Amino acid sequence: MLIRPLNRLISRISRRVPLQTFLTVPFLLQIVAVAGLTGGLSWLNAQKSVYELTAKLQDEISSGIQLELRTYLAAPQLATRISNDAVRLGQLNLQDTLSLERYLFTQLTQFKSVSGISIGTEQGSFRSVNRRRELRLQRSDRWDDGKVYDYALDGLGDRGALLESFARPPAQSMNGTMPL
Repeated sequence: MLIRPLNRLISRISRRVPLQTFLTVPFLLQIVAVAGLTGGLSWLNAQKSVYELTAKLQDEISSGIQLELRTYLAAPQLATRISNDAVRLGQLNLQDTLSLERYLFTQLTQFKSVSGISIGTEQGSFRSVNRRRELRLQRSDRWDDGKVYDYALDGLGDRGALLESFARPPAQSMNGTMPL
């Protein structure tokens, strides 16, 4: 039933179309279909590969950042623990301000990622060594009428010229303090 109408259609077309075209078109259609299918699959595979590579790179970068951040944040905590241990074991006398200043300077040179190290006592003394602009020592004692004195430090940690003095902020506003 279906074969007869199909045969008529083919015979009509074959009379109008040259034999060369009639034989070439099916092969061209197959080639175009295979090339299109191959190109589409290649594009999808490339898209998947790019996605996987992006995810892998993001994971590696994220892991690296987390490691750097953990290392960066561990240094101040370690410096604080070392200072607490030095005081507790009697290796650091908080009343000897000169040795305290040298200790803070030495600690600051040991921890390159730390910008400043401070020690304050319950009696009102305060010492801080930092390298925000250049090496500096800030000191305040209970008899200083609430002022902080800011000194330059040389490369050996020796106190230099007085740079400025300013009102001492309340102890509650100082970050990272721990009573010794």
